[in-house]
Formats: sequence, C-alpha cells, structure tokens
Amino acid sequence: MSQKSEMLPLKVIVGMSLQLGFSVAATTILFVYGGHWLDEKYGTNYLFWLGLTLGLIVSLYLVWKIVQPLQAIAQRESKKEL
Repeated sequence: MSQKSEMLPLKVIVGMSLQLGFSVAATTILFVYGGHWLDEKYGTNYLFWLGLTLGLIVSLYLVWKIVQPLQAIAQRESKKEL
C-alpha cells in the first residue's frame, strides 16, 4: 500500500480535532455555568463543584466516543500490516 492511502485526510483530522476541543470546552463551560447559576439561585456553594465534576465526566465520555472510531481504524491498519 502506498503511504497516502494509509493516512487519514487532513480535513478529517482537523474536523475531529475541532470536534474534540469544542465538545470538551462547551460541555465543561455549560455544566460549570449551570452549577454557578444554581448556587446563586439557591444560596448554596457546592453545585458549582458538582457542575464541574459532571462536566468533566461528560467531556471524558464524549472524547471516548470520538476517539473510538480512530482506534478501530488503527487496529484495522495494524492487522493489514501483519
């Protein structure tokens, strides 16, 4: 196989990188802001930390779902080389 056919196109790599960055940033910011807003509304001081924790957990899950297809492609390519 030629080297060009084994590599992912640049636009796929850039797209997945943007998707990773946006999903991590957006979910974390959304959950943190939601926790802060609830803290101000109800006069508590722990919902911010709960929002941060949930935001990071959801972000990790989204990263795992985005990277999973790339791992499948890498495994297929490594099996082809054997």
